[in-house]
Amino acid sequence: MNKKNLMYMGILAVLVVLFLFNKTKNHTEEIEKLFATDSTKIGMIEISSIKDTVRLVQQSGEWNLEYPIKFPANKLQVKNFFSKVLKAEMSNIPVSENKDSWNEFKVTDSLGTLIRLFDSSKTKILEEVYVGQSNNYSNSNVRIKGDKAVYKTRENITYTAKSKVENWRKNKLHDYKQNEIEKISVKGENLDYMLVSTDSLWQFNDTSESISIKEANPKLSTVLNGIENLQTREFIDGEYAKYKEKFETPLYFIEMNIYDGTSIKFFIIAQDDEKKKFIIKRNDESETLFVVGSNILKPFIEDIDKFKE
Repeated sequence: MNKKNLMYMGILAVLVVLFLFNKTKNHTEEIEKLFATDSTKIGMIEISSIKDTVRLVQQSGEWNLEYPIKFPANKLQVKNFFSKVLKAEMSNIPVSENKDSWNEFKVTDSLGTLIRLFDSSKTKILEEVYVGQSNNYSNSNVRIKGDKAVYKTRENITYTAKSKVENWRKNKLHDYKQNEIEKISVKGENLDYMLVSTDSLWQFNDTSESISIKEANPKLSTVLNGIENLQTREFIDGEYAKYKEKFETPLYFIEMNIYDGTSIKFFIIAQDDEKKKFIIKRNDESETLFVVGSNILKPFIEDIDKFKE
C-alpha cells in the first residue's frame, strides 16, 4: 500500500471519528426549561382544554380570574403554577418526533391542555405549550405548539395545569386569622350564642349565662379552626333569585366581627331536605353563593354544651 493510499485512509478515519463524535454530542442529554419566559413579564395566562377554558389576569400585583367568571384566584393554585409549571424542566431529547404519536402522548388540540402565556399588554402571545397525560405519574408529556417533537418533563405538571375553573377560584370565604377575630355570633334552630375574645380567654355568652372557656377546650379549638378555614370548591353563580325567599329567613346565621371594626355575615340555608349540604350567602353578595357540606357547620350548631367543659 503506497503512501498516498495511507494518507486517504487516515483522512477517512479522522472523518469517521469526527462524525461519530458529533453524533454522540448531539444525543447527549441536557436538561432545559420548558418555558423560557421571564415570569415577571407575564400579564395573562390562559389554560384551555376541549372541555374548559380559564383565563387569569394580573391586576395591581394580584392574579384574578377573568374568564369564565370574574373572581379572585386561588393564591395557592397560582403559586403552584408559577413554581411547578413555569419552572418545569425537561430533557432536550424528545420521546418522539413523529406527529402520528401525538394521540398516544395526548398532546393534540382535543386531548391535551394548552397553556398560553401573554405579555403585560395581554395581547401578545409569549409561549404556547401543550401538556398531556403520562402513564408515569412522575412526569408529563409536553409539546411546544408549532413543533412536532414531544418531550417529557422531569416532574408531573399535568394536575397543576388543569383547566377546571374550580381549581382556580379562591376557595376560602375570608382571609382572617383566629387572632384577628373579636367575636363570633351564631343563631339558628334553638341556637343563640356568642363567643367573645378577651385579653386571656374566650367568653361564651348565651341567653342564660356567660362563662369563660378553658384555654385548652377542644370544642373552642374546633370552632376557631372551622371559622378560620371556612372554604369550599362548590359555587352557585347567578342563581340567587332561585333561593332569595329562603334567604329571607335563613336556617342559620353566623357573624364574624374583626378587631379592625369590619364584620362578615354568613346567611345559611339547606340545599336539600336531608340537610346534607348547605348554601351560604356572604354579606349582601348575591352573584356567587357557596355550597358546603354538613360537616362544615356541625362544629357551630352541635354539642354547644361542650364549650362549658
